[in-house]
Amino acid sequence: METKQKSPKDEITNLPDSSSLSNSNNWHAKAESKGAQVVLNGQHAHDGSLEKPSFLPRLMESWAWEFLALFVSAGALGAMAAVINHYDRRPMPTWWDVGVEVSLNSLVSWIGQVASIGAGMAVGSGIAQLKWVWFAEKPRKLADMSVFSGGSGGLQGAAELIYLLRVRHVAVLGALAVILTIAFDPFTQNLIEYYDGNIPDELQVARLASNSNWTSVGPQIISGVYSVPLSLKGNTYNALLFSGRDEVVNPQVVCPTGNCTWDPFSTIAFQARCTNISSLIRNSCSNSNNTRATSCRITIQGSPLNVTWYWLGDSPGVLLASRSLRPKDSVAHQEANITNSSTISNVFQGLWPNIDQVLLESGGAIGSANTTFSATECALLPAVQRIRASVDQGVYKEEIVDVWTEVKESEEKRPDDGLRDFVLTPPWADGKKFRIRYETLSGLSTPDFYTRSRYLDYVLAGSASTSDANSAMLFNNDYFQSIYYANLSKTCDTPEDMYGCAVKTVAKALTKSIRDAPILEDGPESVELAAGTVFITTTFIRVHWAYMSLHLIVWAFSAITWLVAVWLTLRRKIPFWRDSPLPLMFLYQDDSVTGNRSDSSNSALDKLAENTLIKLNADRGRHGAFLESHAG
Repeated sequence: METKQKSPKDEITNLPDSSSLSNSNNWHAKAESKGAQVVLNGQHAHDGSLEKPSFLPRLMESWAWEFLALFVSAGALGAMAAVINHYDRRPMPTWWDVGVEVSLNSLVSWIGQVASIGAGMAVGSGIAQLKWVWFAEKPRKLADMSVFSGGSGGLQGAAELIYLLRVRHVAVLGALAVILTIAFDPFTQNLIEYYDGNIPDELQVARLASNSNWTSVGPQIISGVYSVPLSLKGNTYNALLFSGRDEVVNPQVVCPTGNCTWDPFSTIAFQARCTNISSLIRNSCSNSNNTRATSCRITIQGSPLNVTWYWLGDSPGVLLASRSLRPKDSVAHQEANITNSSTISNVFQGLWPNIDQVLLESGGAIGSANTTFSATECALLPAVQRIRASVDQGVYKEEIVDVWTEVKESEEKRPDDGLRDFVLTPPWADGKKFRIRYETLSGLSTPDFYTRSRYLDYVLAGSASTSDANSAMLFNNDYFQSIYYANLSKTCDTPEDMYGCAVKTVAKALTKSIRDAPILEDGPESVELAAGTVFITTTFIRVHWAYMSLHLIVWAFSAITWLVAVWLTLRRKIPFWRDSPLPLMFLYQDDSVTGNRSDSSNSALDKLAENTLIKLNADRGRHGAFLESHAG
């Protein structure tokens, strides 16, 4: 039987109006007979009057768009991970140097937006389709339709959907994905942290004082006899006077940016080796016949060093005594000969009472019969030090990796005077010989026949004693005064060893003088200097991967929601309506509008919708606003 279609002017068909609503039984009956059964069973019985859908409508009937959205979202997350992993703990890229004015943070944010949109499309369609699955299971409240429709629209709608489903439906995962998507962009921003770091600057070279051929001498005293260089005297005095400050004994360094490093290198230096010999102290006391004073002779067993101490009132006392020795006369460093034939006095002993300096402020007795003493013996040895150095934010630091102290006389005599220089050949130097000029070393501590001058004796050998009823102090010279009052607790590894710390400080001052000598003689371009790497400060990137867990959770929840929606839709043979309102619009229409067609696909409903006009009638009396449909 043919059905003649009518023009829009011939017929106006209203959606359920007030009269139909007044008869609820007829309304429900019409719903059951017209649309409900067709819609929920998903029958697609074609009568041949509808044209075959074109490619685009058929594409919309499939889930290709959602699959593509998930694929693009996953690709965006993969691209984001690849980009930030490439720059993790590396300098921040400067793409604007090649004309690209975008920061890494902006790029990652845009990629995150693509991932978020793709996942949102999939989860939105999944929740919308699960709405029809929900109503296909059994009769539900029509109000649930509104809750499902708002489930993918934001925080409130997703929360209402979770409450409706009581966390017992797969659509809850989709709602959670919608809620978590709110934090998608903040978590993307927190993926990247910027911090300052250093990168090598290939255009600059760092230089550090170093010396493999020490030949410096001071003014000549007599023919063939030289004093020590004035720079060495100044370095030694500064090291003791400004004790506790590493910078006064640090070698000269050229580091343009304040951040430099040097690979391990070797240089001539002085090494101090100290031994506590307090166990060798001997105390011999006797009473004076003329006074009540008890005098004690404090000695070191096997050593000529001794002091006399009085236990009475304001009698003077020696608070520090020291002297130099040849290694063969020492107690603990007999092997410290610089060479077998050397007569250099490079061993020093110090002896002092263990009393508080505060006792000197008011004078009077400074000790008692119970006062104990300490003693140290140190050897000052020429050496080759293997050093690893760096400058960090303008602060110089160095680590002594290895030390070689075996000194030999050169096999060759000098042709002009027949003297032999000193040579050190450390095993790590691949046969390289480090030379010290004979006059340079002998000027430090070898006694001269004419002047009897020993520079190291002048610095390290002497005494400090009380005077004027123990209310004042007397010193041999300024060096010894500096030694007595030096505060080396921050720069010495044995701060309780007063004299040992002083000898170690002098060794550092001598080392500085040796290493600085090439700069003073040849300038900062001397070949003796150690070349290092200059670093410039730039911005680095650190990735906090934990923040990407939210992106993965959102994508996983979206994918699960979409996959389950597809599976249930195919299993129950439900049309792919997603969030289309047309199934509800045509649910109660009579055959004059639907043409007695039972095709419930989206394309069929779209075709019918193209021939239907609707109008909102806001003035319908006590029943409020209604939609009127006009056949198109």
